[in-house]
Amino acid sequence: MGITLPYHPNTRGFDEFFGFLGGGHNYHPEQYQPAYERMQKRGAEKINEYFVPLQRNGKELRETEYITDAFSREAVHFIENASKKEQPFFLYLAYNAPHSPLQGKAEDLALYSDIKDNNRRHYAAMVHSVDRGVGMVVDALKKSGEYKDTLIIFLSDNGGKLSLGATNHPLKDGKGSTFEGGWRVPMFFHWPDNVPAGNTYKHPVSAIDFYPTFAGLAGAKVDECKELDGKDIWKALVAGKSPRPGEPIFAMRHRLNYTDIGVRMDKWKLTRVGRGEWRLFDADEDMGENNDLSAQYPERVRDMMKLTEQWSKSHTEPLWFHAAQARDSWYQYDMPNYEKDFEVN
Repeated sequence: MGITLPYHPNTRGFDEFFGFLGGGHNYHPEQYQPAYERMQKRGAEKINEYFVPLQRNGKELRETEYITDAFSREAVHFIENASKKEQPFFLYLAYNAPHSPLQGKAEDLALYSDIKDNNRRHYAAMVHSVDRGVGMVVDALKKSGEYKDTLIIFLSDNGGKLSLGATNHPLKDGKGSTFEGGWRVPMFFHWPDNVPAGNTYKHPVSAIDFYPTFAGLAGAKVDECKELDGKDIWKALVAGKSPRPGEPIFAMRHRLNYTDIGVRMDKWKLTRVGRGEWRLFDADEDMGENNDLSAQYPERVRDMMKLTEQWSKSHTEPLWFHAAQARDSWYQYDMPNYEKDFEVN
């Protein structure tokens, strides 16, 4: 995420950076800044990343606004400044809302006072703050005259966490799952006179497709020696066609001593959770994954399972772990154990 200096956003192509570098953050400056100062006074060697100050271009700053609103404010300033220059601009606005901790803004919480469940009420309030921010970004593009010449893409990074106020209905399960509720997310493209308006695009794509797609739109050439997992989906998107007919998109989630597996290919979705049965679904007709078709299409199960196994074994294992506990359990259970993950019951 750029926590260590060689990987800071400002050393990896971003001219401007505002935000935090960890995986999450407290939303209220009046809460996290005093907590940070107390830890500093105690001489704490390691301070929780949810309380560290935000920064601008590598320098810590003292933020005063609710973080979601602060991100929206900075995005508007960026657009206002960038629109005055001749060169095109790229803005990556990565809201942390509604990621935990569940901390809605007081005035947003008041709008959802009818929601009895406390987690759900905070979740709704936090999403409301994102909606407000997206509106501010759109207004800034319109005021600067850049609206009609700007491609806007909006998406979530994963399904909502069910234990923290989210619902992914009608999809099954949530964040971390290889069922559709874990990795199938809403996304829209908006670009007047370029993206067909009012259409629903039903073919599966992945966020890893953004890089080659953006490069193609910008007229940039990707070095031929680079082997990309993503695809330039632009022509297929505009035409309403699949960019990868007959080609899979994979998802894996390593647990303590097993791996959850999901693979989507055209309308088909193959899933295995832990050491359970392989299950096959028609994701177009049955996005809730309720009707297992594996017994009817055993050859399709075997073919998709084989593709996934080949893909899995081609991975280079990570050279580091995000926590010592994860490292210890990985070695304790001899992970990854693809022999068992891809066995047929």
